[in-house]
Amino acid sequence: MKKLIIILLAIVFITGNSFCAFDDMYSTSIRAQGMGGAFCGLSDDAHSWLINPAGLGKIESTNIGLSYSQLYPGLVNDNISQNLVGVAYPKDNYIVGLTYASLSSQKYTELLYSISAAKQFFIDDLYFGINVKSLGWTGTELKYFNNTGESLAKTNFGVDLGVLYAVSEELDWGTNLINLNQPDIGSKIQEELPLKIRTGICYKYSEELNVLMDAEIDNNLIVGGPQFSAGIEKWFKEKQYAVRGGMQSSLEGNSISLGASYRKDMNKDLLGIEIAYILPMEMKQSSIMRFSLLYWPGTVKADKTEEVKEEQIEIPADEFEEVEEDLAPGIEEKKEEKVETPAVIVPASGSKNIEETIEMIKSGKIAGVKFDKNGKNITGGTETLDKIGQSLATNTKIKIKIESHTPTTGDPLDNIDISNNQAKKVKDYFIEKYKISADRIECLGWGGMMPIYDVEEEIEENVIDEEGMEIKRKVKRKIPENIEKNRRIEFSIIK
Repeated sequence: MKKLIIILLAIVFITGNSFCAFDDMYSTSIRAQGMGGAFCGLSDDAHSWLINPAGLGKIESTNIGLSYSQLYPGLVNDNISQNLVGVAYPKDNYIVGLTYASLSSQKYTELLYSISAAKQFFIDDLYFGINVKSLGWTGTELKYFNNTGESLAKTNFGVDLGVLYAVSEELDWGTNLINLNQPDIGSKIQEELPLKIRTGICYKYSEELNVLMDAEIDNNLIVGGPQFSAGIEKWFKEKQYAVRGGMQSSLEGNSISLGASYRKDMNKDLLGIEIAYILPMEMKQSSIMRFSLLYWPGTVKADKTEEVKEEQIEIPADEFEEVEEDLAPGIEEKKEEKVETPAVIVPASGSKNIEETIEMIKSGKIAGVKFDKNGKNITGGTETLDKIGQSLATNTKIKIKIESHTPTTGDPLDNIDISNNQAKKVKDYFIEKYKISADRIECLGWGGMMPIYDVEEEIEENVIDEEGMEIKRKVKRKIPENIEKNRRIEFSIIK
């Protein structure tokens, strides 16, 4: 592993000293800014598609991001600001992203609109992505001696192609070809944006610690120079808080940066705040503070279906194998113990097809569905899925819903991603093996947002106060067995 990391770092440094580059105001998220701009090997938030569109492929839940920056504070006669809006939306087997960015002053404005898409191809953990961008700018009006005028403006389209690959569980590598078509943005004369190559790695030292390095090059040898970025981020308290630091170096100048994040679970949604502070090393430039707001709406709402008025029947189900990544820190996995999960809920109905399905499920305990340690692939328990798949193939009017749940411990966003992936894998199993139409199966990943067992309880303990008196104090303690009971997959018939 160390040898592989050294080779990849060498690639980053060598390519970073081949051509020159200039700072693209649109190409970094606030999270990346806190790490000197290094993000190409990660690119997993709604602001990062222009850094590497392939990062979209790792997004498994809707993500919305807003950011604002005031550039060069202290200007007397002008105010330069940058705004960015980004959205990621999972759609079947690919992910779609939308980006709007503006850089504006009193006499000049740049606008960027981008549609992005990413998909996994060929092998696991290999993602390809594309940006199609509208690049436009408007400037001040030219005045001639004959009192006529002419507005300066230009709009053109650009294309980026990105790739992201998980070399190992600890190491991700990404590359983005920016402005592949070299669009002409000149008003009076031809002025092509240079083709830029951005490459970087992300080394995941642990679940909470990431180390990133990027290099950017282009085919323009007139302005700027090679750009190199490096950064580190550390998460705390189950990824609720984060701090970052980084540096960026080029022939145009060097800078250091600091950043921080805060994420708050808002009932079924997740809200995040990002800040970054960039301090140029040259006295002629001013420091910059950047802010962003990120929002993850828990999960995509299922399509409305007709309400089933009949009484629901509770049917016992067997244990589902736990996923290692969902375990809370400090709680060891008990591989030989089985985790009891709540019943699978199936609505009763007079329909013969539904009755046959219910009897099929009731015929015995359902075998455990097992996933690999990353929660990405089904490794066991296919007997259960075969029973349900055969019933769906026989009874073509039945529609089902698959809902996956994780414990409440761990990072809420990671739990949503894991549960979404597990529900989708079960759905894909039915589609691929039994040719079930995708519109007959709905799948939802709730993460740890819908527990059915309390994971904490209040107990009284005797303590000695400052005066030496024994008093009783109420404290909360976790209930490990209930934590695992909340890990479950539910099937229900919706039509």
